[in-house]
Amino acid sequence: SGCLSVIPGSHRGELLDQQARIQAGRASRDDRADAELLLSDAVLHFGSHLLRGRTDPARLAPEWAAHRRSAALEALLASALERGRLGAFVEAVAPRHPEYTRLVDALQRLRDVAAGGGWPFVGEGPSLRPDSSHAGVRDVRARLVASLDPAERAGARAGGLTSPTLDADLAEAVRSFQRRHGLDDDGVVGRRTRAALGTPVSDRIAQVEVNLERWRWLPDELGRRHIRVDIPAFTTEFHEAGRPVLSMRSIVGRPDRPTPSFTARVEYLVLAPWWHVPPTIAALDKLPRIKDDPGYVAASHMTLTSAFSDQVVDPFSVDWSAVDGAAFNRRFRLRQSPGPANALGEVKFVFPNRHTVYLHGTPEQTLFSRWRRALSSGCVRVEDPLRLAERLLADVPGWSAARIRAVVAEGVETPVNLTESVPVYLLYFTAFVAPDGTLRFRNDIYGRDDAVPGGPEQPAPHPLSRSSSSWSSPSTSSCRSPWP
Repeated sequence: SGCLSVIPGSHRGELLDQQARIQAGRASRDDRADAELLLSDAVLHFGSHLLRGRTDPARLAPEWAAHRRSAALEALLASALERGRLGAFVEAVAPRHPEYTRLVDALQRLRDVAAGGGWPFVGEGPSLRPDSSHAGVRDVRARLVASLDPAERAGARAGGLTSPTLDADLAEAVRSFQRRHGLDDDGVVGRRTRAALGTPVSDRIAQVEVNLERWRWLPDELGRRHIRVDIPAFTTEFHEAGRPVLSMRSIVGRPDRPTPSFTARVEYLVLAPWWHVPPTIAALDKLPRIKDDPGYVAASHMTLTSAFSDQVVDPFSVDWSAVDGAAFNRRFRLRQSPGPANALGEVKFVFPNRHTVYLHGTPEQTLFSRWRRALSSGCVRVEDPLRLAERLLADVPGWSAARIRAVVAEGVETPVNLTESVPVYLLYFTAFVAPDGTLRFRNDIYGRDDAVPGGPEQPAPHPLSRSSSSWSSPSTSSCRSPWP
């Protein structure tokens, strides 16, 4: 059925008619030949969808670049048919990542829920707080009893299916639901939690299908050591030998300055970095502060210099009333010295890319406690940059954890090359299965899910005409380059 779904409607009907004639013993030799050609083309097309995606991502123009998978589809199909195992063809072309397989299993569970009529509806209503009683609590309880998560089902049942009280067990079930959906886990059924509870299973199925498609755009091997940033999940992970060995909360670009999705390789890092303020941030964010108070430059441990000679300029000597953003960037440069106040924190991780985006620390550690962390100007701020630096430099002679921290404490900018560059993936997954086996969802903070068609019947290039080259589209965001 998956193969048939990729055939255009008119040809699909033709094939089904031919199949009916074959089964009834009324098919001619030409009917059989035509059916075989149509079905072979459908299987190859279906295989191409599994191998490289059912949509060509270049047509969607996402900010992404990756070396996509390739395979000799016709040879794989012929081999599978010779062995009488068509399933071997599917196994050979589908992504091998365990995360993809877990998400496929989760999709089947959601489809089972849909086949059973879906889960109970939770509509609008007042905020429901722990220990409060309200008729609407019964709807919340019924919805969580239908949850795919065993802990949520148990907590919802514990207080009695008809109880209108948001008791301690139900409140903990709500918190579990909130964590799985990337919400503030306060146990309060407020507007955002109601919206998540009220999302129909059909929407969640579509969301999982979109994220399965994103896995098909990735190469089979991500690297023995690599970094993954999940933008909507606000997390950064360091993977080694097939498993995450370090995970930390992260801050990504706000919606008007989104973090792009792409792949690159970390080549070096900078301990105790200077921050050379990007032109856009200087014009949009810093210039208004300087106009209000020229003393802001020194108070922020910054230096104002001439754009032509790098000569230091006294901010009190400038008539700021005559300077707009464009003039500022023509005449001046702004930089911030290393130290506790530096916007890049203790470490900057450099992976050359045309977006001029990188990972770095931040002095604003309190921001990591927020549940929604789309707050930066495009770059990714990581919660514990020193631990990530220690992982990356573990095989670099002379760079122990103690030395890394000592250099940072000295406050002298120090670049350190990696022994071997490490892949970094800035990904955009709004649905995934966590290591504990729970299906999790995240808000589509940049509205990118809607751009990915959700069904395999969407048109895609013929498998034999696809290019195997990587692709990329112009960035609309960067934490260093000017904004459009």
